[in-house]
Amino acid sequence: MARDYAVIPHAYLDEMAELNDAEFGALVRALLRYSRTGEPMVMDGNERFYIKRVMAEEDRHQRNYAELCERRSHAGQTAAMARWHGAGSEARGGANGYSPPRQPSRQLTVRTPDSTWMKDYD
Repeated sequence: MARDYAVIPHAYLDEMAELNDAEFGALVRALLRYSRTGEPMVMDGNERFYIKRVMAEEDRHQRNYAELCERRSHAGQTAAMARWHGAGSEARGGANGYSPPRQPSRQLTVRTPDSTWMKDYD
């Protein structure tokens, strides 16, 4: 699944404070193009000093997103296989999936600094 966005961290505001609005806007526009196409950014203004940092950050976010998609896909395939092959029905409580309700957890008694007792309710 392809991402349809680029990550623009708040830290860019502080790191790139030397850029004026036009330069910062050009850098963000180039980042969006880079995120969509993967074509390296080429700029000739002051924003060129931030290109490597911005591209590296975007590459990192894209790798993390791809890994997340892969993990979710694998988990979905594993769950589908378990459903289709009936595995895990014993863990759900039997063939019809019924399992008795869980017992409520023990209530904890907490002592407050003013020596009153309070109960933590479920």
